[in-house]
Amino acid sequence: MSPTILLVPVEPAPTREVLEDLAARLLTAFGRTVDLREPLRPPSAAVICPDLCAAAPVAGAVAATLGCGCRDLLIGVTAASIAGNGPPAPRTCGGVLLLSAPRGASPHSLVREVGLHAGLGDCPDPGCAMHPQGEGADLCRACRGRC
Repeated sequence: MSPTILLVPVEPAPTREVLEDLAARLLTAFGRTVDLREPLRPPSAAVICPDLCAAAPVAGAVAATLGCGCRDLLIGVTAASIAGNGPPAPRTCGGVLLLSAPRGASPHSLVREVGLHAGLGDCPDPGCAMHPQGEGADLCRACRGRC
């Protein structure tokens, strides 16, 4: 059974509209249940300024609230910028993917980051959600087979 995608808004959270759009796109692309959770207030140590938070304490708070991520794909999404957040690494135990979704962020790039975290790489198919410059909403047959 494919893991559920747990989408956790982290304050300052994106608008409900952005979160619902992202959840719908993730469902379309990955064919997995997407559970949009209640917003999480990050620990005070994570807040550098109102529009900037530190990656490690936020990821720790998401993992402490929802578990290690072995069974579910844990994704924290905030409207703030994230300091110390490297490129998406393949999913591991304890792995939480943090996404920054400020106003005007490309939904395609957010879905692509989730794919990279899930272990997918770039895809040459321009209609695939994993194509670096594509705008596809779904995974191609080859990527879906690897996911």
